[in-house]
Amino acid sequence: MPKLDEYLKKPVSELVADSPRVIPQEEMERHKIYSLLLMSMVAFNWNSNKRGIDDSQKPSPSKDYGSNLLLSTPEKPVPRGKSLKGDYLGHNIAAFAVDRDGFVIDFDFNHNEIFNSSTQHAEARLLNRVFSLNQINDSWNVGAQSEATSSNSYGQLLQGVTIYTSLESCAQCSGIMTLGNAKEVVYLQEDPGQYKIGNIMFRLTESSDPNRKALAPRPIAASAFGFNYYSALSEKFGEYKKATGNSSITSFLCTEVAFLVFIEAEKELHQLAHNGLMFPDWKAKLVTGSESQLSNRDVLEECLGFYKYFAVKGRRGTPH
Repeated sequence: MPKLDEYLKKPVSELVADSPRVIPQEEMERHKIYSLLLMSMVAFNWNSNKRGIDDSQKPSPSKDYGSNLLLSTPEKPVPRGKSLKGDYLGHNIAAFAVDRDGFVIDFDFNHNEIFNSSTQHAEARLLNRVFSLNQINDSWNVGAQSEATSSNSYGQLLQGVTIYTSLESCAQCSGIMTLGNAKEVVYLQEDPGQYKIGNIMFRLTESSDPNRKALAPRPIAASAFGFNYYSALSEKFGEYKKATGNSSITSFLCTEVAFLVFIEAEKELHQLAHNGLMFPDWKAKLVTGSESQLSNRDVLEECLGFYKYFAVKGRRGTPH
C-alpha cells in the first residue's frame, strides 16, 4: 500500500484536499450544461414531505411557482411542482451518467424512503443500472477508448464514464464508482457529512504513471468550473443551519429556499438554449487523442432531449 504509507507521513489535510485539474473554458461550458440539466431534473420531482420538516419551510402546493419553461409551449403551459403534494419517495438528490462521447446514459434518484433503506442512494442505484445497460446491443461508449481495443473487465468497464450528482458522494457510492473505475464524479453541492471520502479514495488509488488513471473517480466540485449554484446552495445551507440548528442536508433539500435555487437553474438551462453557447463547436479530447462525438452544441441538444424523455417517460419510484 505505497500510497497509504506515503500519506501516513503527511498531515490529513493533504489526504482530503481536492485534486484539481486544469479545466479549459470550453469544457467548463460543457460541465455547466450537464449540471443545469441535473438541477432541472431535481426541481421537476421536488417533494418536501419528509418527516420532521416544518410546513413553514416547505414549498407550498397552493403557491404558483410559474411554468416549467423547458416543457411549456405558448398554447400549453406546464406548471412547476407537480410532486409537491405527493408521497416522499426519497431525498431530493439525483445523479446521471455520461459516456465518453457525451451521451447521457441514464439517471436515478435517491429512493431511501421507498425501500426503507439508507443505502438506496442515487449514484449507487445509477451505477447498477449502467452496468446492466452496458449488456444490451448498440450500447453506450463507456470505456476510455474503443470497446474493440479496451478491456471488457467489469473492474475497468466505466473508465470513460463521468457521473454527475447533485450532492457530494458518500463512502458507499464512492466505493461503487471505484469498483467500476469511473472516470470522474462531478458534484453540485458539498456534503460536510461525508468527510471528503471521494478525495481520500482518489488520492489513495492515484497512480504515479500519468498515463494511468486512478481506480477511484476524480471528484470535481462544481465550483471548479464556476458553477454559481454550488456557492448559492452552500450559502443557503449555512443560513438554514444557523436559523434552525438542524445540520441535516437532506432536510435543507426539502425547503422552499433550496427549491427556488434549483428552479433558477432550470430557467438558466432554458435561457442557454435560446441565447446560445460561447463554444458551440468544441469537442472533448479523449485519451486516444481523438475527439468526442458530441460538440457542446450537440450536448445541449442531447440534454434538452433527455430532459423531455425524463419528464414524460423516466418515472421516479419505479424502474424506468
